[in-house]
Amino acid sequence: MLHYSNHQWSSRSIQQEIMDSEQIDLHRLNHTFDHLKIINNYLSGIRKLLLNTIIKDVSQTGQKRFTVLELGCGGGDIAKWLSRTCLKYNLECIITCIDNNENAIAYAEKECSGYENINIMENDAFKALEEFKTDYIFANHFLHHLPDFRIGHLLSLMANCAGKGFLINDLCRSPVSLIAFSIIGVLFRKSYAAADGKLSIRKGFTEKELNTLSSFLKFRGVVTVRRNPLGHLSLWFRSTTSEEQYK
Repeated sequence: MLHYSNHQWSSRSIQQEIMDSEQIDLHRLNHTFDHLKIINNYLSGIRKLLLNTIIKDVSQTGQKRFTVLELGCGGGDIAKWLSRTCLKYNLECIITCIDNNENAIAYAEKECSGYENINIMENDAFKALEEFKTDYIFANHFLHHLPDFRIGHLLSLMANCAGKGFLINDLCRSPVSLIAFSIIGVLFRKSYAAADGKLSIRKGFTEKELNTLSSFLKFRGVVTVRRNPLGHLSLWFRSTTSEEQYK
């Protein structure tokens, strides 16, 4: 059921998504990863964001080789696209993809087989950020899985782990986004994408909330929070004092 009152939308939902539970059907889950590739490609805007942040930053600084850590990699399709894109720009990119879901890891390993520059690892995001050092980090549709009280710590760890910067792309919480996805969601049958997608929007953020949660980062670098098309919000953190903003 769709709810549109101001009260229903004043705060983030804390309900658990099906994919985050232990009671999942593996066949439907694999279909979900298939559908998430479509969502990531056509609805998330993550490819354009990566081009306008990490790839742009690498190109402007004259780097030829860099490392990237992806949090919550899911099926691994974004890492594959990033690897291919780096080849087009004559860049050498080493990508480490982590997820704490063993089924996602199994799917991503098959998806990324043959990509020698992509490493798939089952790990907790907080633990990985304490263990790794990398040039850049990105997370797509990951942040909304966390409660507010854990997000500040995650962002601090990301700033410590990433030597140059990090990108977060997530969902903007609004009735309009929910209505639009409810219409599109009929295409994602036999998977959890439709049900979890609608709940994910309820677990998403407003621009004000994301600015508040990340406000402490302004003392460590340049922070840009932006509302993007198709119901998304992005946060780009650059760990220098540069005033360069992405377009």
